[in-house]
Amino acid sequence: MDTTEKKLEVIVREAINAEPEGIKQQIDNLKAVRNDIIQHYSDVEKVRDTGDDLGSAHTAVKRDVDYKVDEIVKRYQALQATLEDRLEVLRDAMTAALDLQDQLDMLLKWLDQAENDVHKMEKGTLLVVQKEPLIENSEAQQVVFKDIEDHKPTVDTVNRVATTHMQTKGAQEAKEIKTELDNINKRYGKVREGTVNHGDTLRSLTDRLNDFERQVDEMEENVLPSLKTLGSKEFMRKDIPQITSNLKNLRQQVDNQRPVNKRVHQLGEQLISEPKANDTSHVKAILANVDVNWAGLDDILAKRAKQLDDLNASTKKYNGIHKDTNFWLEGMERRLQQAQTTARDSGAIKAKIKELKSGSPEEPRKVDNEDEEQRLPESITKVVL
Repeated sequence: MDTTEKKLEVIVREAINAEPEGIKQQIDNLKAVRNDIIQHYSDVEKVRDTGDDLGSAHTAVKRDVDYKVDEIVKRYQALQATLEDRLEVLRDAMTAALDLQDQLDMLLKWLDQAENDVHKMEKGTLLVVQKEPLIENSEAQQVVFKDIEDHKPTVDTVNRVATTHMQTKGAQEAKEIKTELDNINKRYGKVREGTVNHGDTLRSLTDRLNDFERQVDEMEENVLPSLKTLGSKEFMRKDIPQITSNLKNLRQQVDNQRPVNKRVHQLGEQLISEPKANDTSHVKAILANVDVNWAGLDDILAKRAKQLDDLNASTKKYNGIHKDTNFWLEGMERRLQQAQTTARDSGAIKAKIKELKSGSPEEPRKVDNEDEEQRLPESITKVVL
């Protein structure tokens, strides 16, 4: 910016040439500087954006950063104002140096070039729906638009002078002047309209793209942490109530973002279907990435839900078996306790043994062998006691 400021200062101090050609050269030199200023508008915007990011991330330096950003913006705006003031002075000098026919000829020659520039801008510009290319296209559009606006005072002056001039001429000559004047006005209006419409298209695409990308970023800030949490190995290592609560909360968070996802796709599809857009691959890539993330979310939600169902089923099965086994053990323990306190006659002991073996009491079996019967109390006593 320092170099441009010094260059503009030198140009502004130059004496205005007395000849139309000399003034035209001065105007052309000044326009070259203006084009350079316009093309660096994106740099000023980057300073503003990065300054805002830095100030938001580090509040301690926000005031100093804001001050420096404001200084850059003010210097840039001062350059624009100085340049436009000088251009107006030079245009007035040019008008004063030319007679009516010279002015008409100059306008017609300029219109030929302007129409060619606008045609290339409208038909030859590849509209890529991406931030940087759109900024470049907007800068190019501003160069053409500024040139058209610069010639508005000349067009107005020519109309005023020609109207006065026609009053002093005969009907035929006045008609010829009016026809030429109407043609200039029509052509000027057409190039201006085309440039304005192209600028509106670029602004619309830029605004819609910014809105689309902003909503994608906000959605991902809310969704991606859920995807990370669900995918963690630690997720299923908690107790069932905690897993159930966590899964319910995360599912709700994800469901809250589904309308946002729908809106994101609507904005993306509108950009993709824009008739004047030539390249929408950037938007398509973003939507594809969003779809991958959402597919991953739905998959991991389904996976965790199934794991939780399986865990609940396994726990229920285990608890049932544990309950049944515990019930059986308690019954057997009670019977064993009863066996320890039972009278020690051989018939009762044999019945209790059979009951314990079978799990149900039966009539004692009579033993015929007297020696075996006499030995039973000693052997069973050893077993029981």
